[in-house]
Amino acid sequence: MEQRRSNIIDIAKGLGIILMVIGHSSCPQWLHDFIYVFHMPLFFFLSGYCFNEKYVNDRFTFIRHRIKGLYVPFVKYNLLFLCLHNLFYRLHFIDAPISSISEFSYKVGGTLLMGKLEELVGPYWFLRYLFIAAIVFLFMFILLRRHQKILMSVVFSMPFIATVLSYYHVRHFLTDVATLSIFFFACGYMAQRISLNRQPVFLAVLSIAIVAIASRFLHSEIVLMHYQDCIAYCVCALIGIYAVMAVSSYINDHSSRLQSIALYVGKHTMVILTWHVLLFKFINHFYITLWDLPSDQYYETAIQHADHAWLWATYAIVGVVVPLLISHLFLQLKNNIKQRYHEHQQD
Repeated sequence: MEQRRSNIIDIAKGLGIILMVIGHSSCPQWLHDFIYVFHMPLFFFLSGYCFNEKYVNDRFTFIRHRIKGLYVPFVKYNLLFLCLHNLFYRLHFIDAPISSISEFSYKVGGTLLMGKLEELVGPYWFLRYLFIAAIVFLFMFILLRRHQKILMSVVFSMPFIATVLSYYHVRHFLTDVATLSIFFFACGYMAQRISLNRQPVFLAVLSIAIVAIASRFLHSEIVLMHYQDCIAYCVCALIGIYAVMAVSSYINDHSSRLQSIALYVGKHTMVILTWHVLLFKFINHFYITLWDLPSDQYYETAIQHADHAWLWATYAIVGVVVPLLISHLFLQLKNNIKQRYHEHQQD
């Protein structure tokens, strides 16, 4: 049973990261709007679902794991891309150089505080808010674990708090984005008691239909929240999350091939999160050269072309497959080097 639950979580992560890449690929607007209702809340929810109450008595281990799994990658790859910033500028991947040591130092300081993001790792905003959500929820749970009704009341008040924060354009530590991140993380924790056994197919289809219809009227996403949409957004996001979990359960039970693919993708979400935007820039160069497009399109995340409506699919496929392929080849090379080293030592 535990293995089955773990599989469903990884499959859901795999589906979520694929949806994220599609959302960045200049896909059709209707598909973009549908995905953005729930795809990032899904990751906060899944992280909360995996929250273990044992960390109440071992909070330093929890914090250490979050630092290792979220803060360290955020800083490491931001600093790497920061050091390569002017090279990427010369390649026309970004539109402005770093012009002074003081500007570089300022960006380094901002990175260490998880406050600054290099453009080509823009999706790393998620790591910042997941770090905040995990730490804040840990201490909320420590304070209120013996008062479950109060905890639930605090959690379900968060969309209303986020509405107020959005209305007043609060841009400090606990912004509307951070508050909603904590809300979805907490919802994931509370969903631990819900069975992941086979869900009715009609409910999954109904959930998808509801989100599809709602996405035509909602014009917000978790990082660009409009206060008027906040409550409706949270409800629709939870419905979308349910749909993904139901689909993940179905894949786990009925399709071994899809299960294997989704599990593999779900276990390698970080590498896709890190590299897909950079790969998009290479694809931009290819299409700009191929069709002699205006040079300002170098700086688009992904190019749209009126004569080629399918273009977004190439970005999505490359953005998912190539990072996985490179990661696999790198791991093989690393293992081969280790094996040869041990053989040499034995000789």
